[in-house]
Amino acid sequence: MEEIIFRTYPLIILKNKIGQFTALITTSILFGLYHLAFGWGITGFISTSIWGLAFGLLAIYSNGISMSTGFHASGNLVQLALGTTGSSYSIWNTAYKNGQQVKNFPASELTIIVAQLILLLFILLFMKWVFKKTNYR
Repeated sequence: MEEIIFRTYPLIILKNKIGQFTALITTSILFGLYHLAFGWGITGFISTSIWGLAFGLLAIYSNGISMSTGFHASGNLVQLALGTTGSSYSIWNTAYKNGQQVKNFPASELTIIVAQLILLLFILLFMKWVFKKTNYR
């Protein structure tokens, strides 16, 4: 659903009216705000905005939403499998030691933000390459 809402008609219209870069930024921020509205907090906003940038870039690169949908679904499945969603249905969950929850990756907002900034760097490099291939405007 999110790929249809953020990466189809709105991205195409914005891309044609205001350019690829501004369209990507706009739809990515809207994607982050959408998740913020569901209580994900500022870390969730930053994280989903960066991922929204990646998904939008994949939609532009592939000229459709199949690639972005596949990456989005894969990312969600990996999060679920690793227990980073807070769901009790994960394959791996946070361990408890002597009744105390052991801190892990998802419990560290700083770790998440650093990982997202590294991802942003890779996305910006990919963006430069995609814009060169698609005659950036």
